[in-house]
Amino acid sequence: MNLEKCLKKSAVVVVLIALFTGCSVKTIAVSSDAKQNLSNKTFTFVKRTGPLGPQTLTPGKALAIGLTGGVGAAIMGATGGLDAEELATKIPGAYISTELSKVFEEKYKMIKVLDNITTNESDIDELVQTYDNVDYLIDTQDLLWQVVYYPFNWGTYSVRYIGTLKLIDINSKKILAQGQCQYFPDYTENAPTYDEIFLEDSKLLKQMTKEGLDVCIKKYITEVL
Repeated sequence: MNLEKCLKKSAVVVVLIALFTGCSVKTIAVSSDAKQNLSNKTFTFVKRTGPLGPQTLTPGKALAIGLTGGVGAAIMGATGGLDAEELATKIPGAYISTELSKVFEEKYKMIKVLDNITTNESDIDELVQTYDNVDYLIDTQDLLWQVVYYPFNWGTYSVRYIGTLKLIDINSKKILAQGQCQYFPDYTENAPTYDEIFLEDSKLLKQMTKEGLDVCIKKYITEVL
């Protein structure tokens, strides 16, 4: 099943515990043969236009979902308090891409190509046609970025994230490596309130998001690259 469709069908589970059973992506590490072909080859990253802020889930929204069954509006469409202009350069996947580019340049001696192409396409054939000016394409996709309350500690919140990484060979149109990261932090006594997360130009939200993304970057480097 397509991962994005699976996540949407599992939205009720997000409301309860945010466990996406059956929606995982199989980890495929870069093979030894593939690594030997990366040196001096060009690459770029898929640049996506969203999300323009984290999804938010409060007890009130969860109750509305329970009473009406309206999962889509509360879970998949709600946004937090970040300024859209600021987020244009601080989308989670973009941060991951920037950090991983160092690995491809330093570890594999690849050549990064900068461009202004943006897309929200996920189909491999479409991506290959869009980014046909390089040898390899790195796709870091945000599937979930969410400010959500702890079910057994109402009034306190965490930042959760799910994303994927794919290394695509433009010539063969094949995925050479891929991985998925799910960051759902455990409850702690100093967990912030909803208002605290968005105080001071969402300072805490940015900090908590970065902590999760750094965990994902480390996972990708260790298990995929």
